[in-house]
Amino acid sequence: MNSFTFHITKKEDFSSAFALMKNEMGAGYAEEFVEEFHLCLKRKKYYGTVCRMSTGKFVGFVSWRKKMEVAYMETIIIEPEYRRKGIGSMFLKMVEKEAYNEKAALLNVVTDAENNNEVIQFYLKNGFIISGTVIHEFIPGICQVHLYKKL
Repeated sequence: MNSFTFHITKKEDFSSAFALMKNEMGAGYAEEFVEEFHLCLKRKKYYGTVCRMSTGKFVGFVSWRKKMEVAYMETIIIEPEYRRKGIGSMFLKMVEKEAYNEKAALLNVVTDAENNNEVIQFYLKNGFIISGTVIHEFIPGICQVHLYKKL
């Protein structure tokens, strides 16, 4: 039986993470994702973790950054066949622990509000609280929901 392993983002993880991001989020995020991933490799402002199966197969990626006393989850993506297996919750717990160790008091996340109830419920199930919604913040015409969790 395969088990899951987690490790700090490495250069060789890029092609798998990038392919999943493009498939799930669209090519419009490509430039921003490339910058984010490379900042994760430096582990200065951004932090990233990758999940793989014991066989080496890529499963998912999470990244976050810290600004002052707040951690911001940037990206969490998991291959569709591995969703609903607890990996997302494991990623969140790891980010929470890392952010707390880096002296963050809150963990914030922003996600699309429309047609995204499953993702919003995932965050609520994991202890996040909705702090509000905003239209036109990152993408014109798109409503997004802001959530936070005290660490």
